[in-house]
Amino acid sequence: MASAPNPGPSAATAVLASVAALGIWRLLAVAAPHLAALALMYETETDFGSRFSFALAWGILNFFWITLLRRPALSGALSLTMVVVLVLLSRLKHDVVQMTVNFIDLMMIDRDTVAFLFTIFPNLRWSVILAGLVTLPLMYALWWLDPFRIRRLPALACKLACLAALVGYSLYHPDETWRGYYDDGYLSKFFRSGVSSVSDFVQYGFMESAAATDERLNVPLVDSCHPAGRRPNIVMIHDESASTSAPPRASRCRRAMAATSNPGTAGSAPSWPRAMAGRAGSPNTTCSQASPRARSAASPIS
Repeated sequence: MASAPNPGPSAATAVLASVAALGIWRLLAVAAPHLAALALMYETETDFGSRFSFALAWGILNFFWITLLRRPALSGALSLTMVVVLVLLSRLKHDVVQMTVNFIDLMMIDRDTVAFLFTIFPNLRWSVILAGLVTLPLMYALWWLDPFRIRRLPALACKLACLAALVGYSLYHPDETWRGYYDDGYLSKFFRSGVSSVSDFVQYGFMESAAATDERLNVPLVDSCHPAGRRPNIVMIHDESASTSAPPRASRCRRAMAATSNPGTAGSAPSWPRAMAGRAGSPNTTCSQASPRARSAASPIS
């Protein structure tokens, strides 16, 4: 009796063989950025709409880099780097002005803005340099380990599909303006604000003004003000320390300076030498050590 023919390896066996041929490290290099982005999505996004927008934005970034490089591992790493930088900048902006980064902030990115940021945070320059020294060899390793090559045309089609879905969802369910004050949803709010900004620009223009108008300004104005004399110069000083309790040394110096600068109060307030005579030996209470803000607040403005 003849033996049964050998059907050959099964589909599962073929898959396992191909995985073994590629190597576990090469597959991890492709999957690791997507797993990290998934964890970041559940950490920073709070509802279904934000997570759906995050997924579409992640697809746009990935397929954009795949269209250029054709390597999914390197494209995922570059996309994850951009998302992490956006999250860090959003948290930095929220700590300063209580708002996260939106699409309009791209208009303020220039050389002077970066120089000003490095001036305020001196350690940030070294952090950027260290991140660059670590990232560049890692990107080269991912370029070498990536075993896959994706055609550019399908990647471009997928990117356009994700972009169309994000635009449609953002127009159908636009993000609320007050959500910009919440410290979450960094990537979803950034991309959805981009859709809203571009839509407003197409609909209203740059300054939201009419192209032409029939009205004209009547010059001179019949109801204009004609003062009889010279208008005074108004100087406003905004002192942030006014809301807090001033130290005793500054309060004594201000009272002493006010007494000497106003002769009408000489009988009711002690003069400068008498006010500070009893404390001349204390180095912490001399008016020479008062802050310039305290001295300028007490001096009159001519």
